[in-house]
Amino acid sequence: MQSRLSITFNNRHIVGPFERLTILGLFIVFPAISDNLPSKTTDGAQPSNSAIAAVINGVKIGLGELDDTIRPQLKEVEARLFQARKAALESLINEKLFILDAEQHGSSPKEYIDILVSGKPITDAEIETIYSRMEKRLHGIPTAQAKEQIHRELIESRRRECYSQRVRELRAKANVDVLLQPPTPPRGKCSDDRDGTDSWSFGRPSNDSRSKNP
Repeated sequence: MQSRLSITFNNRHIVGPFERLTILGLFIVFPAISDNLPSKTTDGAQPSNSAIAAVINGVKIGLGELDDTIRPQLKEVEARLFQARKAALESLINEKLFILDAEQHGSSPKEYIDILVSGKPITDAEIETIYSRMEKRLHGIPTAQAKEQIHRELIESRRRECYSQRVRELRAKANVDVLLQPPTPPRGKCSDDRDGTDSWSFGRPSNDSRSKNP
């Protein structure tokens, strides 16, 4: 199973290095996921269940048979990968919307966020309020230096707030078509009977199948 990953903004499909870097980053940040995913064939396609995993004295073990033995683990891996992709996609959508909005205002993203922050300047009262709360923990730090640090941190906080607020506004009116699909459950076989239902193997109940008592 391979999810489709695509984004459309206001009927404008955007493809750039961010998508490739995001997916690459997922396999770097989540090595446990990438190490357990089925390997790709030489042409880049995902191997089918008919692919051969091993041959023992002429008897073949197919990839589908192999996957059936670790179905719960594969489901967990696919679920983790989907959640990672979903979170990364949300961030990427927000980033793209903000970049497009900045371009429409004739600015770079950095210039645009500076413009938004300039509308909400840091006041001396804010700095003094925070300084008074932290003064007892600032032993040995000159007052001017401490207030300058507070000012810098307030600016960064204000930048995040302005970015988040603007993204919420853009999301509310944008046409965002998310095509990322969750993992689809396997068809025709029940893998694990943790809920008390029968377990099946090769289309028949296994010897250790259990039934619910009425």
